[in-house]
Amino acid sequence: MNYFGLFFSFMVPGILIGWMCAYCFKEFADKKHRRAVKRVEAGKRQKLFVYNLMDDDTGAAA
Repeated sequence: MNYFGLFFSFMVPGILIGWMCAYCFKEFADKKHRRAVKRVEAGKRQKLFVYNLMDDDTGAAA
């Protein structure tokens, strides 16, 4: 039986395709995490600059 041919015909391409799939899944997870972090940071930034002039509770006399 030609083990050399079996190795290079099935195992090596299978390993390469597996590595590529794993890399794609890892990149997708990282991208999803970066989007979530960016969304949370954007929400925090928006809340810092909200100021309502109608509900001014600075203690000034009316």
